[in-house]
Amino acid sequence: SNSVHLKGQIKKYIVRKVKGKTIAILGVTTPNTVHASYHNDSERWYSPAYGLNLCMQSLYRNYGCKIDAVIVLSHLGIENDTLLVQ
Repeated sequence: SNSVHLKGQIKKYIVRKVKGKTIAILGVTTPNTVHASYHNDSERWYSPAYGLNLCMQSLYRNYGCKIDAVIVLSHLGIENDTLLVQ
């Protein structure tokens, strides 16, 4: 986020070690959020699939094959969640 109040507080993803496994955690939300919430005009909003793809590319660049699992926290609804993972 580029918001002055949130600058440095919101990350694309987090990576944690859990019982010896490296876990990446990220989130996606409905595209309607951009219209339903206050945001700074300089913030970039992507489609969930494109944003997820960008995060996965960044994870691979930064961690290579060292990620054992990815947890996606989604607020898209069951039908769109199913489409996202296909």
